[in-house]
Amino acid sequence: MTDATTTFAPRPRIGAEARRRLVLWLAILGATAFSVLMDHSKLAAVWRTGVFHDTDDAMRMVQVRDFLAGQSWWDLVAHRLDPPQGMLSHWSRLVDALLAPLVYAFGLILPAEAAERAARIAFPALTLIALYRAAAYAGRVLLGELYEVAAVVAMALSGVASLQFSPGRIDHHGLQILGLVIAVAALAEALDPARARRAALAGAAIAVTAGVGLENLPFFLVLCAAPPLAFIVRGDSAKPLLVAFARGLALALAAVFVATIPPSRWLDPRPDALSIIYLTAFLATSAAFFLLARLPLERWPARLAACLAAGAAVIAVTLLLFPSVLKGPYAGLSPELRLFWLAKVNEMKSFATYAHDKPVERAEWLTAFFLALGGVALSARLAAARGDRVALSRWLLLGAALVVGGAASAAHIRSLASTAPLIALGTLGLVAPLREKLTRWNPAFGGPLAEMAAVLAVSRFGLAIATSLIWAPAPAKAATPPLSGARATARSCRAPESFAPLARLPAGLAIAQIDAGPFLLAHTPHAALAAPYHRDNHGNLLALHVLAGPPEQAEALARRSGARWLFLCVTEERSFLSYVDKAPEGLAARIAAHHAPAWLKPVPLQGTPYLAFEIPPAAERKQHPPAISGN
Repeated sequence: MTDATTTFAPRPRIGAEARRRLVLWLAILGATAFSVLMDHSKLAAVWRTGVFHDTDDAMRMVQVRDFLAGQSWWDLVAHRLDPPQGMLSHWSRLVDALLAPLVYAFGLILPAEAAERAARIAFPALTLIALYRAAAYAGRVLLGELYEVAAVVAMALSGVASLQFSPGRIDHHGLQILGLVIAVAALAEALDPARARRAALAGAAIAVTAGVGLENLPFFLVLCAAPPLAFIVRGDSAKPLLVAFARGLALALAAVFVATIPPSRWLDPRPDALSIIYLTAFLATSAAFFLLARLPLERWPARLAACLAAGAAVIAVTLLLFPSVLKGPYAGLSPELRLFWLAKVNEMKSFATYAHDKPVERAEWLTAFFLALGGVALSARLAAARGDRVALSRWLLLGAALVVGGAASAAHIRSLASTAPLIALGTLGLVAPLREKLTRWNPAFGGPLAEMAAVLAVSRFGLAIATSLIWAPAPAKAATPPLSGARATARSCRAPESFAPLARLPAGLAIAQIDAGPFLLAHTPHAALAAPYHRDNHGNLLALHVLAGPPEQAEALARRSGARWLFLCVTEERSFLSYVDKAPEGLAARIAAHHAPAWLKPVPLQGTPYLAFEIPPAAERKQHPPAISGN
């Protein structure tokens, strides 16, 4: 035998780039776990009971179920809402295209009910992972690779996860927020002439987000204004930016339009969702950008004049062809429903109205917002001082989006969910200069732990910790006299177990409070007359006139509607008190006071806070006991 010498090759080291990516993904997964654990009670409730924490989540699952059951991709009519015509939803199939495969995939290994619940947990978690990855991208664009993890942490501490990404949250807002962050980051990157092609990603992100919903339209206007502004300032060097943005916007929007809207509705000018109105406006914008890029304009006044003329032309074409867009998305909603329902919806309230009795939360959000603006201003000033025009333009873009987000949130609180991630990115403008200054003073104080401490200090989460330590809780309000007959809470009115007894009744059309509609559709086989959606104008108005009308009028309207059931959850919450306040002698108020009219046949049920009545045909009308007792 001969001796053999065995040699071992040295174990290859992880390269710097691979290590950076590993740390980044560990941070993303850690941030996702943190966000989910912060809402662990919702996760447990969704998995154990299947509860829907919001009307939109329930209605989205109804739409997905119908799609998986064979309803056409093109058919967005909620057929069990205000039948027989149903309600044509303004929601997009793009969300269903992501959620339905999850339900189907989980259904291969789980029972149908568990598969739905697993999908409702997985969907927001996966979207949140994508958001944190987009945040890292934005942090790298604004400050460099060193701040990718800081951007992820800042986003995790911003409060946006609990707003729109909690377990069970499956409506469209999370995808809209994700699209906005991608668009801002990609356009900021494209402001570097060497990276102008990235503007195509920004345009595409805007297009897809518009296809999901139009809540971020104010932000779109800011982003669409950035390329021509860069052209005015920089001239020919910004032409590739114009062309790339226009190409991404036009191609993606045309694809989304054709993919999600049936040909029969291509010319339907609806202002509340992606339609020919917005297709025309955005395609005209793209055409204007292509034209500007071809004009030989050497002086900035000429470029300014050309951009103003192009913008005026786009606005003129849109308004001349579709003047109805000026009426807003709720033009078809009855004035009576505007006052009774829409004005009281939380997401439609102004920030001042919503936060009027929430002084701590108001202070936290305002402080976070102005800290973010301060961070943007500081970093923009530092960029200008060192002559970095690209960095300056990027911070100005973020600042403009922040200002618009603040104004939109002041008008309608729902915009705060889209503004929150921009606040998180803005606060990085404070963290980076602080870290650099500490590093110069003493390298030991400029490490990752100091950076994370700074991120925490200026975050919404950190502010919440501070206010809890220094702000005494407000004294409890004096109890109001209980409503006669009240026997439920808002939570019990939407709990799945509350609908189980109703689901055992023969299927039929049900009249109920507006907010109960999606839960009835999700948890029972019944159809519903009313639901909290502006396109259900007919059903909502009819249900309102039944529940708030005098009993004789209510009887005639209820029979005319074809309803078989009337379900009422008597509670001291807005969802019920609005009917009593509107009509103290109306049908809902009389039922709450145990004086149901004779034409309603009480249905005794156990295990539910809902009062149930059958509406028998007129020929079967009998004298029924005028009063009923609670469970």
